[in-house]
Amino acid sequence: MSRTTLASTVAGLALSVAAAAPALAADIAYATHIPSTNVTVEPALKPWAERLAEHDVNVNFFWGGTVAKHAAMPPAIRDGLADMGFMADLYGAQDLPNSVLVTNLPLVNLDARVMTAVAAEARMIGCEGCEEELAGFGAFNYNVFSLPSQYLMCREPVANLAQLEGKKVRATGVLGRMLAKWGAVPVAMPVTDGYEALERGQVDCTTGIETFMMDYSWWDATKYVLDMPLGLFAGVLTMMSEAKFESLSDEQQQALLAERSRMAADSAYAYFDASEQARRLAKEEHGVTYLEPEADILAALEEARIAERDEDLAQSQKLGAKDPEARIANVVALAEKWQAIVDEIDGDKEAFIEAMEREIYSKVQP
Repeated sequence: MSRTTLASTVAGLALSVAAAAPALAADIAYATHIPSTNVTVEPALKPWAERLAEHDVNVNFFWGGTVAKHAAMPPAIRDGLADMGFMADLYGAQDLPNSVLVTNLPLVNLDARVMTAVAAEARMIGCEGCEEELAGFGAFNYNVFSLPSQYLMCREPVANLAQLEGKKVRATGVLGRMLAKWGAVPVAMPVTDGYEALERGQVDCTTGIETFMMDYSWWDATKYVLDMPLGLFAGVLTMMSEAKFESLSDEQQQALLAERSRMAADSAYAYFDASEQARRLAKEEHGVTYLEPEADILAALEEARIAERDEDLAQSQKLGAKDPEARIANVVALAEKWQAIVDEIDGDKEAFIEAMEREIYSKVQP
């Protein structure tokens, strides 16, 4: 047997042994600011982790910002403190201007299912800037979903512009700008600091989704909710370390990729369902009053709906986003596309997952 043949035979045997050997289990450190009681944990995150465990991927959750939260998440992934991270990109606008461009269009569509798909497609297909800004932290978008609509929650009744005038409101991004035009005083503050700020009187109101009343006990500090959707933030990112992903076996990588659309859909639908529960509990058990908006504040919201795209364009240009005018037009077009899809499937979650897999996630590889 020649040396070449012998070497080929030994190499072939080595490959066969490697293929037959079981894959080594991989540990994934998943950091998030949300508490372990968040509405997505039982219906979305834990089942996701259980399915991955079948492929020797062990997800270790670090809840409540114990490792990193908000704007600190991308650096935490870059520095190896976390392998995956969950954040609202609004808190990292300076580092993620191309991603935040999508989030800063809260009134394009008020259906969180529609905007969950739009949020992913607008960032993960054809957005070079989105890829580059995360790559700077050694990360990529694992998936993206949208929160439900935001509401104004206050310690005292606010149903018109006169009552809002001068009120200090915890608000970020485009909602802060919108409320400032209406006479409020926006206060930039993470959602996790909202309860303490309300209790101490540092703010009079907060913006947030209805489930935050449950998650952060806001219903103990805010007894009035303006029953007027202020728009939704389609910018909840799950990021993953490129280096960690590349260290996994092919099977483990494929298992992670196969779960992206289901995890996003499960999270969005969990918020959708929990919002109804939060509203009912707030009214029935916590003495929260939902106030009908008066004509002047409804008119102000309609004006904001028209003005939001020009405001987003100016803000995106200021932050240095790439080709913002075309990308804003793309978000609007994608909202029409996905509204038609959601209407066609009549909100069925399994059909929604299949649609996102077909239209988005099957086309995107890290």
